[in-house]
Amino acid sequence: MHGQMRLSDEPFYGDFPLGNVRHDCNLKKSPGKQAFYTPAPDFHGHDKVVLQNSTSEGRVRKIVVDIDVR
Repeated sequence: MHGQMRLSDEPFYGDFPLGNVRHDCNLKKSPGKQAFYTPAPDFHGHDKVVLQNSTSEGRVRKIVVDIDVR
């Protein structure tokens, strides 16, 4: 990675569709994280960040974020 990632705690509102058993969770904020990327000084080009997320159902996902620094 040609930069730095910073994670911060950031509660968020859910977005469960009507009919989902978790739809009522949309009414209150849940714990969450935000990720911030800062490129290294004088870096221009392609970079990527790989984040890992685990869901309340026990699934683990890798999320690849492609970044184009201009």
